[in-house]
Amino acid sequence: MAMKDKTLQEVPIFDLNFCAFQMMNGNHPRFIKQGSRIICLFKPDDNFYHLSALYHSNTQVNILDFVATLRQVRSMVLTLRGGDSGDEQKEK
Repeated sequence: MAMKDKTLQEVPIFDLNFCAFQMMNGNHPRFIKQGSRIICLFKPDDNFYHLSALYHSNTQVNILDFVATLRQVRSMVLTLRGGDSGDEQKEK
């Protein structure tokens, strides 16, 4: 039986704030839909781990840039979901 390659090809991220921080700093993910969830996949390179350390150490960021990037990420997620935000009103 052949041994599978154990190296991690992409890191799955479910936190949109973390994804926005990575994107704001130039590390763009690949988005996939898995069931009803959207997953951000990042390559596990030095840049990813450096930005992860910055994010988890509460580094200061320009809030307007962060909010704009977060809105962009949410827009991408809603597009992949097919526009269903879950907030739609039921017909009477």
